Amino acid sequence: MSNAYRRILRNFFLIGLAFAVSSGCKRDEPATTHTQTPDYATPIRAALNQDRSAGEKFREAAKTDKLAAVRDYLQALRQIDLRACPVDFQEAFLKHRYAWEELLPFMEKYDGYTGDLVAFFELGSAIINNQSTTTEGDREVARIRKAISASYFEVEKIALRYGVQAQH
Repeated sequence: MSNAYRRILRNFFLIGLAFAVSSGCKRDEPATTHTQTPDYATPIRAALNQDRSAGEKFREAAKTDKLAAVRDYLQALRQIDLRACPVDFQEAFLKHRYAWEELLPFMEKYDGYTGDLVAFFELGSAIINNQSTTTEGDREVARIRKAISASYFEVEKIALRYGVQAQH
């Protein structure tokens, strides 16, 4: 290879190197240094706290009027603003709310349901796994209870991904 070609190649190399350095290309910095990850912990914590507060009111109100307690709880869930939360948390929380929404038609269908709704939801799987659920209403409540529990587990799991643990 002649000296002229070497000089041309060397000049192209130097020009390319100068361009890379002048354009701010740095090996140790990611390309997205100007964007920051949003703080999702704060809005997730706020949503979970609102849910917990509404749940406490629900448990107290259910002692006197179960149907009104469910309606009020659902209204409180609908009012929780999830827009600042990450999409996966929003979706999980909405699934949880929709699981609760299934309880209202059940209670209206079985007007006069005499079961202790609060105790039923607090006892959880011990009742669900009992194979003596023979009536249609018992099976429907068990299905709704499972959906509520499973959806809330998903809400808690996603919240943990963002560093937030639900308070019970």
